[in-house]
Amino acid sequence: MPILKPTIVIVADSGSSAKLFYADNDEFRHIGDVFVDITFEQSGAHADLHSKPWEEANRLKFYHQLNEELQTRLQNKEAEELVVCVPHEGKNELEEHLTTDVETRIVKIVPKNLHKLSTTELREYLENA
Repeated sequence: MPILKPTIVIVADSGSSAKLFYADNDEFRHIGDVFVDITFEQSGAHADLHSKPWEEANRLKFYHQLNEELQTRLQNKEAEELVVCVPHEGKNELEEHLTTDVETRIVKIVPKNLHKLSTTELREYLENA
């Protein structure tokens, strides 16, 4: 998949962090990260850091932060298009939390977890996708 216009590539995990890359013709570079700060104020000796409500609240917070970051970058004309790489199980949830302004700029969704790939590996994967 050649990227011919200024594009932000979003590589998200299952709902807590994403790496952002800028791509345009031969350029491909890391430009930032969006993640949920999982600092937890323990209210009891046995507070559960991984309870379902806590995990869901963090996913929603992450999607909100990601959407805001993308809106800002698009408004600043840092890119014309978006490519989103997200694990298949998180694809629908991510799409549900993006505003129309952001969603309409998505030209491709790659339903795969590519979060652990290096910048070089990611670029090669996308070029061959």
